[in-house]
Amino acid sequence: MMQKTTDSTSTWKGSNVEAQEPIEVYDAAGDLHSYIVNLTSNSQPAGFIEIANNSGDFPVLSFGEQSNRMTAADIESITNLAQTKHKEKNKASEKVVVYGTGKFALKVDYSDGSADLATPDNIEVISAEKNIPKAKEPKQKNNESKEIWGEIKKLATGEIGTTSDGVTDSLAFEQGWSSGNGFSYGTVGDANQYYSSLWSGPSGCAPTSAYNVFYWWHYTKGKSSLLKNSSGYVDKDATVLLLRQKMGTDTRGWTLISAQTSGM
Repeated sequence: MMQKTTDSTSTWKGSNVEAQEPIEVYDAAGDLHSYIVNLTSNSQPAGFIEIANNSGDFPVLSFGEQSNRMTAADIESITNLAQTKHKEKNKASEKVVVYGTGKFALKVDYSDGSADLATPDNIEVISAEKNIPKAKEPKQKNNESKEIWGEIKKLATGEIGTTSDGVTDSLAFEQGWSSGNGFSYGTVGDANQYYSSLWSGPSGCAPTSAYNVFYWWHYTKGKSSLLKNSSGYVDKDATVLLLRQKMGTDTRGWTLISAQTSGM
């Protein structure tokens, strides 16, 4: 999202980019190092993002905006290439390993203890004597990366799943149902997000939803001051404005999850 917003030359700009299932990446010590998240746009490869495995590293270790990395097809092709070269060996296991910044290889281990470190362009043979994990390197203290991870954990609710923000998630849980057990409140407000001269940007999903809840308490439960302005009149804009202020909603209409309950 940041790249799409800040880089006018980004190939992701204006595209509806979707994330694929993460692929585990291991280091030379045999420990989980990161995850490759391949991206597609209109079912076509749109690059990748490599996400760190722990807060001692910055969240994004590498990324590319063009081709995918280590897809299932890549892994199958590299495996076939390695096994064609070593028909006499029996494969014991395989895993994706980090091969440099933004570079990955497939490590194919054989039952005789040897291994291949294979990419689409090259196969490096590792003898059984040298095929041993390297010593685990201690993580350096990185307060800056921990701060960034902390910000990620405070993700704001925002617009998801539209062509305007280019980020989609699965809303299948909201679709395909035919019946359910439950009940509804007919007097809850039905306001949608909207714009007003009192603030910049959309009203925001959290303040607007809160207004609808307040509407029910105001008209149904006798809390008849909830929607009134300082002059004593029901004022939708003033109510939403105050909710936005109390929740810290920004000009995009985004609100931190942790601020919604306290704001109400």
